[in-house]
Amino acid sequence: MGVVITNNKLPEFLRNIKGINELPVGFIARFEPHHQKFFNGKCPVRYLLMRIDDANRILKNKKTSDSLKDYKIITTTTIEDKKLDKLKWETERDIILKFEPDFHIPVDYPVYLNMDEKDRISNVSACMEGTKWMARELSHTKTKILPLIKGITKEERILCYKAFDELKINYCVFYGSQYFGGGIGNHFSMLEKDIRKITSEYPLCGILLIGLLAPRSLIKLPPQVVAAAGNKWIHECANNYKNINNFNKKLLELKDNVESTLCSGQMSLPIDWRWS
Repeated sequence: MGVVITNNKLPEFLRNIKGINELPVGFIARFEPHHQKFFNGKCPVRYLLMRIDDANRILKNKKTSDSLKDYKIITTTTIEDKKLDKLKWETERDIILKFEPDFHIPVDYPVYLNMDEKDRISNVSACMEGTKWMARELSHTKTKILPLIKGITKEERILCYKAFDELKINYCVFYGSQYFGGGIGNHFSMLEKDIRKITSEYPLCGILLIGLLAPRSLIKLPPQVVAAAGNKWIHECANNYKNINNFNKKLLELKDNVESTLCSGQMSLPIDWRWS
């Protein structure tokens, strides 16, 4: 069924990472509950990414991730700040325990360039402490934690790298949606620069990028970007929906185009942050 990213497709330096193929690789569709008509089990997509508030909405209808059992479900706390402020760790945990996704991106905290540096460090620290707490709370479940990478400065990002080492996971999630849309335009060059900072500082780590599914941009990113999630499928496939066969054909084409560009960009120059 088209291109499938396997261990052989991954860059050589990531292939031997334990469990890398058990983590999301390739094309990931951003999903909302009203999209369910498009995902009937014959869809060529393997992974669906949904916000935790949408997962909670499905729970209120007496359903869990089993209602989408043909797919690997990823839930995320990368939601609007006003909603995030009200989301307690315990509430988040309880939603995930009931919804039972395959993967969860936990305890997001806002970290912006215009914030005071002390506030950024505090929020990155809280994000990492919450991530480790959530990993312990969900350790008896099928749900695997996918930690966020946060930080404007190297000092802030090192807090994340140390947490990844503690979690023994060589995989993280970079939220890139804020570089596009919302009246700010297209800031792909800034996104690429920021991702390359991460891959030069912590190179042995696969990255899931949220917010970008454009093949001509993805191919410019370093090979550590092994997965990409976004809404592009809605504009290119769902908005032209006439019948399920046509939809699946268009979606498979987009998926193949995206996956042909992942893991294939030029390497960044590694910098060992431990000794700098």
